[in-house]
Amino acid sequence: MLFIAIGTVAGMFGLGAGWANVPVLNLLMGAPLKIAVGSSKFLLSITDTSAAWVGAH
Repeated sequence: MLFIAIGTVAGMFGLGAGWANVPVLNLLMGAPLKIAVGSSKFLLSITDTSAAWVGAH
């Protein structure tokens, strides 16, 4: 539910969601900081790759 709220806020203001994903993963879900950062970067890479693919076509 938190990631839905983060995505909604990030979409409304045109921000990336990385600023909120890492604290949620680390503080609220208990993931170690390195895993939280790695997961956030992985999710951003998937999103960026799909956006570049759509933009190229």
